[in-house]
Parts: sequence; structure tokens; C-alpha cells
Amino acid sequence: MMKQIFGDKYVPREHWTSVRRERAGIEPYETAEGSDATMDSAFTIPDPEGLFAREVWRSDESVAKFIKRRPKRWLLDVKASYGPLSEGFTMDWKQFEKVSG
Repeated sequence: MMKQIFGDKYVPREHWTSVRRERAGIEPYETAEGSDATMDSAFTIPDPEGLFAREVWRSDESVAKFIKRRPKRWLLDVKASYGPLSEGFTMDWKQFEKVSG
């Protein structure tokens, strides 16, 4: 999916920041010393052109109201859900603080 949206701008070794990437045979992701840039996100993707925001909007226009401005960088976690993108899901306190910051 990321390759479809970002094309050659998506580089798994660089943007897949999950601790689980080792299972796929990719070395562990290391942030710059003292950096919390990924904040334990599965994917950390720069998006200065707003490609991902447009794709989310195109997928389900009801989600557009949640995107007040296009983020320059997306910190993505993967959640399973059944239904449209506007469907509710649960998150723990650490995840809530991450998206609220």
C-alpha cells in the first residue's frame, strides 16, 4: 500500500520503523541519538506533498474532517478494523498521548 501511494519515495529500510521489521530480515531501526522521532510507530513517513492525506480523503470523505492540516510527517500504527475508515477503534494511553501531541 505504501508503494502505491508514495511510489519510489517509500523506502522500507528507512520508513518501516517497527520493532517487528527484524522478523522480515531487516536490521533493527535506530533513531538518531537522543531522538524520539518515531515514538514507537510502525511507519514514519515524511509527506511534504500531502500524498497520504489525499489518499485518506479519497478513501473515505468522512475522515477528511479529522485532517485539519496536512502533516509534514506521518507516524503510522497498524490497527485491524472491520468497516470504513471512520469506524471506531481502541488505543491505549500511550497511543492517545502520541496522537494528541
